[in-house]
Amino acid sequence: MRRDVTVQGNPIITDVHTADPTVLVHDGTAYLYTGHDEAEPGAQRFVMRDWLCFSSTDLLSWTPHGPLVRVGDFAWARDGAKASCVVERHGKFWWYLAMNHATVPGGAIGVAVADHPTGPFRDAIGAALVTNDVPDDDGRDHTNDPFVLVHDDRAYLYWGKHRCFFAPLDDAMTALAGPVTEIALPAFEEGVHVHHRDGWFYLSFGHRFPQRVAYAAAAHRRARGRWRAWSTRCRATARPTGWRSSSSAASGSASTTTARRRAGTPGAGRCASTASTTTPTDASRGST
Repeated sequence: MRRDVTVQGNPIITDVHTADPTVLVHDGTAYLYTGHDEAEPGAQRFVMRDWLCFSSTDLLSWTPHGPLVRVGDFAWARDGAKASCVVERHGKFWWYLAMNHATVPGGAIGVAVADHPTGPFRDAIGAALVTNDVPDDDGRDHTNDPFVLVHDDRAYLYWGKHRCFFAPLDDAMTALAGPVTEIALPAFEEGVHVHHRDGWFYLSFGHRFPQRVAYAAAAHRRARGRWRAWSTRCRATARPTGWRSSSSAASGSASTTTARRRAGTPGAGRCASTASTTTPTDASRGST
């Protein structure tokens, strides 16, 4: 096992190629879960077979816990360990993970469960929670990037496949408990994330691909009303030239767009937001 690493800045993980970070805070410890790219230098494609975890109590010293989940732990999966999300509910830790399905074309979402943030994790269902034909497959879609929000003792699953979808989860956290609804977002690409603050829900997502970063926000005052743009800011400074898996940011990046809605049921709705372009400053870009 690798030794603890104390960092002085970004990137925080430098001895292994990581991607798609998600963070859980439990009992004063931050758990950073990431993808893991094992492609050799010069390779043109990612080689991603497992997911890693690092923990810290001060965000400076990080303890690696090795691969906690592998694609091979899911009998129904083939390859492609992509983005994930970990949440705590009912005293257990639920890890929602995107990967490629062995028999259903396209991506899929599985869920693993454990009694501790560092596992051991096991397949909670024995099958995919969402496959690429849910709710439909237009021939261009590829299911990815799950995100789970727990709010008012209910859980909601969001995911992308060049469109953004939402559905409530059942109390067991292992099945969809309601209709799948598309959230109409402008030029949605991937990476949906929802958080709640001061009575509002904020929805962030990757906007277009791969040339620019955008920021927008939309006010939503009803549980299932219309999303409206309320702010667009950021300015382009350069064009990215390439990609590499990284623990901070790839040298090229999809954009990030944020939408806002009033507290209530954090569900669907239309978005009328627009976005302007930006590229991260040199200080914010990096590669491991």
